[in-house]
Amino acid sequence: RTKPWTISDREHIFPALEKVRNQCAKLIGADASEIALTTNTSYGLSLAANALPLAPDDVVLISEHEFPSIVYGWRSAAEQKGFHVKTLAAKNGLLDEDALINTLNAPNVKAVAVSWVSFATGQRIDLARLGKACKDRGIFLVVDAMQGIGCSALDIKTCHADIISVGGYKWLLSPWGTGFLY
Repeated sequence: RTKPWTISDREHIFPALEKVRNQCAKLIGADASEIALTTNTSYGLSLAANALPLAPDDVVLISEHEFPSIVYGWRSAAEQKGFHVKTLAAKNGLLDEDALINTLNAPNVKAVAVSWVSFATGQRIDLARLGKACKDRGIFLVVDAMQGIGCSALDIKTCHADIISVGGYKWLLSPWGTGFLY
């Protein structure tokens, strides 16, 4: 296609969007009905922070040195909804997975928001381990998968994440302004 899409091209647009949703679903082992197309990772994370049923005094855990869209999106939602964001100290500059999992037992922890692969260090966390620990405790797991999706396999059924947000313009080699949310 050499010209931009217009509203009169909807007979082509909607099938193309459905095809993309199917491809995104296949990439993570989900169903297409579980995929929303978004503009980027930050948008999806913001939706998660504002949509999860978090009440005053609930706690969301994040890690020190986390990507800004996790930090600021969750802090902004916390200001509006009254829940708390607790930042866990890094260990030698990296997310301490053992400390994070131990902290899941703290009172009022209702959600964890993490990057699957750190933008700063490349550390890849064990999503299956963290996801199972969250699932066993009834804690939401929200994952920024931007840095890993497309170069590493992610299976939604084994990682037990409740929400995954991805932008398409890194390893998926898609244009700016494309992404998806599981």
